[in-house]
Amino acid sequence: MFSQFYAKHNARKAHISLAEMTARDGLTFSETIAGLKQRGEISRHDPRSQLDPAQIRKFTEMSNTDLIARYSTIVEAKFRNSTSREDRVRYAAVARAGQQNFDLLRGGATNGLAKSTEKQALSMAQANPSDASAREMLLISAALSDKAQRERVTVGFQSKDGKGNIAQAAKEQGRSWLEVRDDLVKFNVLDPKDPRRKIRPADIDFQKGGKIKSSATLSPIDLEKQAMLRFKKDPKDEQALGWLAATGAMMGAKQARNVKGTLPPKKGLFKRQSDLQI
Repeated sequence: MFSQFYAKHNARKAHISLAEMTARDGLTFSETIAGLKQRGEISRHDPRSQLDPAQIRKFTEMSNTDLIARYSTIVEAKFRNSTSREDRVRYAAVARAGQQNFDLLRGGATNGLAKSTEKQALSMAQANPSDASAREMLLISAALSDKAQRERVTVGFQSKDGKGNIAQAAKEQGRSWLEVRDDLVKFNVLDPKDPRRKIRPADIDFQKGGKIKSSATLSPIDLEKQAMLRFKKDPKDEQALGWLAATGAMMGAKQARNVKGTLPPKKGLFKRQSDLQI
């Protein structure tokens, strides 16, 4: 009991980096905040706990270059135009440290950018809770944190339009097809109309429950490609949905990458059944 109390107290005292927590736990910035609130591990006075998830998502649509340019513009404007000497001194310190952000930007270190800007913006917001500029800086930092996670979950996916290959990404990341798919949804990578969103754990479990057809030789990566090609011709293709579920079954938690073939689609759920050789 006392150890938990002191752990929480020390975490607050140390001004924990939420960017580090999101990277460690694979969550969005807003999910991390929600979890900390639920466990009572973040003060309601912490300015990060008051950020609007919708505003964070809006900022994630900007490029890293645009985000850092906007961040730097805010700092420069506050340094030059603030009527408070204390504010000018604080923003001058952030401005002097600004080169670090540009170095991280050039190096493609999005998570490093998130941590750096969070620390700077948090110090500004805590010094002056009514400072709207500091709040916007925190929003930019939160967006960078989410973008860093998006980069992590898109390794191997290689598509900004949401039409990459989840099986390929799962193979490169060493995770299950379903885990990768769920993260691609969470970080707004998959298009809202992408048919892969429809695949449920129950559909994958059904595919795992029967016998593998030895006559079918498609790999999970190729099977997903063929399924997506069928969807281009018919967005309601039930057979293609069955192939996607089978792909998820082959790319499960144990990463059964060497298994060839799939099970037939589930009767009732997928209307047409046919051999999976193409």
